[in-house]
Amino acid sequence: MTALSITHIAAGRDHSLALMSDGEVWGWGAEGSGRINLPSLCSVAPSSSPIVVPATMPFARITAGYGTGYGITEDHRAYYWGASRAGLAGKTHVMATLAAEAVSDLPAVAQLAVSEFYGLARTLDGSVLSWGLTRGGPDSVRNQGLTPVGLPAPARHVAVGTGHALAITDDGLLAWGANGAGQLGVGHLADQREPVHVPLPADVPLRTAAAGASHSLAINCRGEVWAWGSNQHGQLGNSFARYSAKPLRVELDEAIVDIAAGMFFSVALGQSGRVYTWGWNCKGQLGRGTQGSDARPAAIPGLDDIAQIAVGQVHVLAATRHALFAWGDNESSQLGPNGQANRGPTRPGWSPAPVNLPI
Repeated sequence: MTALSITHIAAGRDHSLALMSDGEVWGWGAEGSGRINLPSLCSVAPSSSPIVVPATMPFARITAGYGTGYGITEDHRAYYWGASRAGLAGKTHVMATLAAEAVSDLPAVAQLAVSEFYGLARTLDGSVLSWGLTRGGPDSVRNQGLTPVGLPAPARHVAVGTGHALAITDDGLLAWGANGAGQLGVGHLADQREPVHVPLPADVPLRTAAAGASHSLAINCRGEVWAWGSNQHGQLGNSFARYSAKPLRVELDEAIVDIAAGMFFSVALGQSGRVYTWGWNCKGQLGRGTQGSDARPAAIPGLDDIAQIAVGQVHVLAATRHALFAWGDNESSQLGPNGQANRGPTRPGWSPAPVNLPI
């Protein structure tokens, strides 16, 4: 029998997901993990033991929303499970389902990005559809169904934060939504209904981007990292100011191949397989075995050969092909069975611990 491997990971608000090479998704933690209290929609019995998300089809890619999970099949059909407050595909009310259910109104999709009240679908031709709140701030309104996002060119990647969104196109990076902390990176703090260009160096194409609660990250194909928005906890990788409305370069020890943004902290994956963290650390989410915010990016000791990272609200996942590690907040058992036993100086979850999966 061929051993299974980990093909994709995802982290939601307080749940975790792992996609295995056989197309099955394993989940643990609270809502979105494959277990939900359907009658109340208000409480779920979290569990540290991974279970298989009920589904009748294998998945090729997964995404985690605030309290939801999403799967995309090889033929680009989208499925969801959990409890969504944003609605989806024209359903503006709370949706809830235990088993994976097809999203019938979406065209063939290449990527989904979902936060608590807002979501984006990037289709195969690069067009982007949105649902939920149209933008952050006190004047936010709810889309009545899927709404096309007006972009100047097809999107290659999309990301959503609490109230803002990002899209990478061949014309560069665009941002829209809430901007009270400068998270759109356009030099001012005014919210933007429509996508606007983020002033990043145009000589090197962008690889990917990430959106946190109120900050944003981007890396280019040279592995250089840029950050902007709120910096109250050092999530921009410096101690210069409480926010920056323009992108700032983050100094790291090596070229970066992937990035992720948590609530008020940042995570980067180096080309060497080392994981770097910086920013807010109230639950040990920097993975250094200590507590206390730190604006200086630093590699997590003893964590090597990592191929993937995923970040929830206050917890982090990191995976090789055959091993998965988790650290940070464990209030809903999103770190897995070893989360409580994983102790830094005095608290569980302050350092990476393995998650037991069927591999």
